[in-house]
Amino acid sequence: RGGELAQQKLSLKAEVEHHSIQTKVLQRTNTELKAIFTAEKAEIAKQLEAANKKVEKAMKTNVKLDQEEVRKLEVRAEEVDLELDEAQQYLQLEQAAECAFILDCDMCVELWNAAAARTTGRTRGEVVG
Repeated sequence: RGGELAQQKLSLKAEVEHHSIQTKVLQRTNTELKAIFTAEKAEIAKQLEAANKKVEKAMKTNVKLDQEEVRKLEVRAEEVDLELDEAQQYLQLEQAAECAFILDCDMCVELWNAAAARTTGRTRGEVVG
């Protein structure tokens, strides 16, 4: 009986340690994604600023500037904002204490968080895809 309890205790300790490691990895991933998107957003902001300066200069000299370039940069900045929001929402679901999963339009599992794996006993590898 005592050996069985010790075995269960070791098993629970290993599971807690495993979840702790998963949480740290997800937090690191979240931080890395934020850094990537923030850097990309900063670069686009610089490009926008440069394009706006070109517009101002062109207006002063009555030279027409390719407004399409400016519009493309503005659209890309909006896209980066949306991608960052989506990545943050995805990571929030991934780290949620409650079961969470996402299905794509073909009803294939895209996301299967740790809580869903614990609750169902099915690993992410078994259900994603």
